[in-house]
Amino acid sequence: MTQSSVEQKLADIKAVLAKQEQQQKERLGMVNRLLGDFASFNKAERKRLLESVSAQMPSVELSEAFVRQAATVGAELKSAASFRDCLTRATRRRQLSGFRNELALNNKARGYRFVRALGVSHPKQLTKALKLDDIELQANTVLKPTNGSSSNGLFIVLNERLIEVKSGQTVASEKELREKAKSLMAKKAIKRNRWVLEELIADVDENSITPARDLKFYCFYGKLGFVLEVDREEGGRYCEWLPNGERAETGRYRNQQFEGTGFTQEQAKLALSVSEQIPAAFMRIDFLRSNNQFVFGEFTPRPGQYNAFNTDFDRYLGECYLEAEARLQQDLINGKSFNSFKKVVRK
Repeated sequence: MTQSSVEQKLADIKAVLAKQEQQQKERLGMVNRLLGDFASFNKAERKRLLESVSAQMPSVELSEAFVRQAATVGAELKSAASFRDCLTRATRRRQLSGFRNELALNNKARGYRFVRALGVSHPKQLTKALKLDDIELQANTVLKPTNGSSSNGLFIVLNERLIEVKSGQTVASEKELREKAKSLMAKKAIKRNRWVLEELIADVDENSITPARDLKFYCFYGKLGFVLEVDREEGGRYCEWLPNGERAETGRYRNQQFEGTGFTQEQAKLALSVSEQIPAAFMRIDFLRSNNQFVFGEFTPRPGQYNAFNTDFDRYLGECYLEAEARLQQDLINGKSFNSFKKVVRK
């Protein structure tokens, strides 16, 4: 891409933003005129109007006068809650403060140490962290990078099959597997050349091996937002669940869904017991479930495609986040220590 094409793209973006700014000013003028007529409305009418406007406008466009009126009559500012905004803001907070907190658990070895301290089991690590060329593959194991995300670099090594987890595709040979892994490092999808072999959690019979299902618990400091169930057998199929066990309508994976089997309340309770020991408003806690095992997989503080939820679900998760922030702040004020977390992060 040439410098001139980059400049043109930036100019196009600037033109779109200018148009949006003008539209924002027009909407603000309309809202201000509405507020000017409030003296003729009773409290119930004011509340209804303010909630209707708030539900349709981004929170950044709500003026101080609007928010003050909403607080006076008890109108809910639903657009102020956004999971997307909360996670983006958390990234900026880490940039400014240097305190990585929950991001520290994204390191798999550190995550394992943390859950072990809480008495939670995880797959056995069969090798220490090594460079890719120093790893000798073994049957019925999983090869994974120590710092990865979105299933990048995750390979299942079966007796006679090699499977790339993210694509669900069979890899023709060990040579091709290593080439794929090195390509991911070259593209910076995997930042460090540090890999481990782990025990494969799967259902094994005489004729086949079925990899474990992923159960990804979206936890908000001890409370559950929803659960994502992932079937890795065919390259990734998804089923999403509300805390009460009903199917969730999140707006994601419309063409990649399957009829999952869900989760038990005991499984959710275990995930939430871990979440309560992390001083963060949000953490996705991933587990692996086979017929006979339910073990911790990894922590994911910033899930991939967190901007892909539909508006209603984004606001629902945003409210989960804000409510968790308030509870966490109160617990910190009351002196909760988070000792297990401190010990692991300090190492």
